[in-house]
Amino acid sequence: MLTKPSKGVKNDGYDNDDSDYILYVNDILGSEEANHKYDALDTLHTSSPQQHTDSLSTRNRYLILDVLGQGTFGQVVKCQNLKTQEVIAVKVIKNRTAYFNQSMMEVSVLDLVCRCERYRTRLAANS
Repeated sequence: MLTKPSKGVKNDGYDNDDSDYILYVNDILGSEEANHKYDALDTLHTSSPQQHTDSLSTRNRYLILDVLGQGTFGQVVKCQNLKTQEVIAVKVIKNRTAYFNQSMMEVSVLDLVCRCERYRTRLAANS
C-alpha cells in the first residue's frame, strides 16, 4: 500500500480518514467506459484533436508504479500509460468538494497553457 494512513474508513473503504484514495502498486487508474465525465482531462496528454479522438477510443489507463509525494490536496503517483508505455506523474485529489473544484480550476489553467504553447510553437515554425 502506498497511501498513509492505509485504513479505509470513508467512501465505502476506498478512502482513508484524510479523504485520500488508498493506492496500491500495480493498481490501474482510469476509466474504460466510453464518454466518461472526465474524458476532457485527457486533452492535457495529447497534442492534437486527432490524438485526443484516438485516446478516447482506446481509453487512457495508468498502472501505478510508486508514490512520489503526498500533500494538502492529495497524492502524486508515478504511473505508466498502458497505451503508450510513457511514465508520467498523476495527481490524485482528496475526496473533498473544495479540493475537487480547485483541481478542476488547475486543469483549466494547464489546458490553457498547453494551448498557448502549441499556438506559440506553430507561430515560430511559420516565421
